[in-house]
Amino acid sequence: MLHDHSYCGDVSKIRVALQAGEAVDSKDGRQATALSYASFEGHVGAVRVLLEAGAAVDSIDEVCTTSLMNASGKGHAVVVRGLLKAGPVLDLKDNDGYTALMHASASGHVDAMRALLEAGAAVDLIDKIAMTALMYASEDGCEAAVRVLLEAGAAVDLKDATGRSALILASTVGYEGVVRALLEAGAAVDSIDEACTTSLMNASEKGHEVVVRVLLEAGPVLDLKTTTGTRR
Repeated sequence: MLHDHSYCGDVSKIRVALQAGEAVDSKDGRQATALSYASFEGHVGAVRVLLEAGAAVDSIDEVCTTSLMNASGKGHAVVVRGLLKAGPVLDLKDNDGYTALMHASASGHVDAMRALLEAGAAVDLIDKIAMTALMYASEDGCEAAVRVLLEAGAAVDLKDATGRSALILASTVGYEGVVRALLEAGAAVDSIDEACTTSLMNASEKGHEVVVRVLLEAGPVLDLKTTTGTRR
């Protein structure tokens, strides 16, 4: 019952369950602990009680997700800060290679991101497809998250497994604010992916007129070609 009470955030029932002898780090069929559920749902009081009872902050579930990752991905910044006080390993990765910072960045949870970065989270780690937190924030179109990562020193021109930079990702989806932020940070406007496609080509093909104009202001080479010889 400890898992159910933690999921619901019922602190009084959590205390009763613990006093009755339920193991604080017992796992359910998903290999999740009570702390994992409380963190995912953002129950500050429940998280505090479980940690005080000795819950393992770095316990992982069946996909190697931790409580810190759960709270970060849902944007529960207060819970994130509470978990950070318990001394978790900041840069653990789940089965997809995501860190807590990536989970927060992919959804634009700026407060959670700031908490993680202030605690020393590594900004440029990559997942299984070589994506970084900056790439996820750029692809998601969260300008505020992108600027937080850039201020933290994120490398602006890293590429994923297919050669896409953060600028290429943002330009393809048409996020003007993100494109401007990346260019201001020195992003290479003519960076190419594995098919020799540039940000300008992608924005042009998708019809993102405003983004095209922003990219043109950065002085790209206008007549670059893809590996198939086309000029998009």
